[in-house]
Amino acid sequence: MSEQELRSYLEQYRVVANNLSVNFERNIDFYTAVNFALMNWSQAAVVIPHHAALWTMITALSALLRSSQ
Repeated sequence: MSEQELRSYLEQYRVVANNLSVNFERNIDFYTAVNFALMNWSQAAVVIPHHAALWTMITALSALLRSSQ
């Protein structure tokens, strides 16, 4: 899924959520699933060279967790 497809998917969900008054728990479950998918993707995409420091990965994951749309 591309960045634009993800944005479109999230926007469509927001329209549905607003129109159907989706409850708080469902929203938490939805965004938790999205965050897990992004973290799994980033973990698979980041390749650290054998002698590289772990700091790069820690910083990237920290930024991802703090990020918002």
